[in-house]
Amino acid sequence: MNQKQNYIFIGVDVHKEQHTAVAIDWWAKVLGDFTFESKVSEYPKVMERISKIIPEGMIPVWGLEDVGGTVDH
Repeated sequence: MNQKQNYIFIGVDVHKEQHTAVAIDWWAKVLGDFTFESKVSEYPKVMERISKIIPEGMIPVWGLEDVGGTVDH
């Protein structure tokens, strides 16, 4: 079974034009953050950047901001 400290948490703040990702460890130490365009073609680059941020052997856990905002009519 994996120890809790073996996880890296990656939170993504999503927006229409761009997203921001932040990676933190179990102790809330920021390992890295970056902003990227909201395009499917950017996702391989995101994965490449994340693989450089997280230490080898760590398990990434992703969390995305809820985008269920309301619209005024």
